[in-house]
Amino acid sequence: MESKNQPLKAPVPDHGTRDTRVLIGISGSMDSLVAAHLLKIQRYNLVAATVVNIWEDPSKEGPTSFSCHLSDEKLKGIQEFCHRLSIPHHVIRLGDEFMEKVVGVWVSDHLQGKSSRHCMSCQELRVSALFQKMKTLGASRLATGHYGKVFQTEPSGKYQVHSSHDHIHDQAGLLSSLPQELLSSLLLPLADLSQKEVMVLAENFGIQDLGSQKKTPECLTLTPELYPFLEKKVPDDLKERMGIHLRSEKPMGLTLIERLSQTIRVNNKFWVVNCQQSAGLKISEPATGYLLMNGMGEIECWVYPKTISTFYVELKESLKLMPGVSVTVMKKKGKNSKVLFTGELRLLPIEEEGDQSVTKVDPTLDF
Repeated sequence: MESKNQPLKAPVPDHGTRDTRVLIGISGSMDSLVAAHLLKIQRYNLVAATVVNIWEDPSKEGPTSFSCHLSDEKLKGIQEFCHRLSIPHHVIRLGDEFMEKVVGVWVSDHLQGKSSRHCMSCQELRVSALFQKMKTLGASRLATGHYGKVFQTEPSGKYQVHSSHDHIHDQAGLLSSLPQELLSSLLLPLADLSQKEVMVLAENFGIQDLGSQKKTPECLTLTPELYPFLEKKVPDDLKERMGIHLRSEKPMGLTLIERLSQTIRVNNKFWVVNCQQSAGLKISEPATGYLLMNGMGEIECWVYPKTISTFYVELKESLKLMPGVSVTVMKKKGKNSKVLFTGELRLLPIEEEGDQSVTKVDPTLDF
């Protein structure tokens, strides 16, 4: 699967470079607050930034179902936190980009009857905005409160993402989708910590919770308060092309929920498409791995490469599968495991066999 084992080194500056400016992204979560406090203790030259997503009408706070929404009260709490630690603070407001790359993706995915990858798109957008701010401010490092590890391979110099010490809250799959230029500048103060340990540190540091966020599988959910937004957002010609009755008395939100529920299937075989393989890796033959999906934990699987961006995956047991879900495949089970690839789950086509509908794929023939 790999041409050879290459030594790794963590791209963390040594004590002699601590005067280099570092931008810390603070979302208001306890993770990002503790990460900032740890870097301050280590005497990094810190400057902070917070990304604020703006809906079409900036005068409104946005739907409460959007758990990543940053209220004015929470933003004020972040600014007070930075003031106490003497860290300069900047606010990055994303309007059109957020509507196009996050909300637009959410609407489009639901129209197609699949789980939306808008959370992944949102995280990538936010980190990218922080990276651009880092360069604008003359900083050379970007720090976040994500759980994951970044290593540099030798002699290629490519950066690869590994899992953190917290396999439940690990975000290696998200980080692995970031470009090499960004990974090369990334600092992850929580890489060797679990979230439980972070909460203990928060208590020791006297860090107050700035307001709990809703813990939902998706941060933007189809609730009745969003139905009017959907009716306005989706043009009639697109509804017609997607087979949605224009004169239906049923709210479009309910129509999309029904469409999504109809696509769910129980199976142990599926495709993973639009994959991003870890830098320097080339999976050219069937291999074992561990699948991460929807917080289910690590599930042993077989992966069969089709192309550089498409894999066929088999599990030992069948699971409830939903198209569009983001999945990550790790090289091994447990902490400090290398990300092999991340991608989007796609269900196998259904074939009629007598009175039954079955899915058939023979990877030995298809590949």
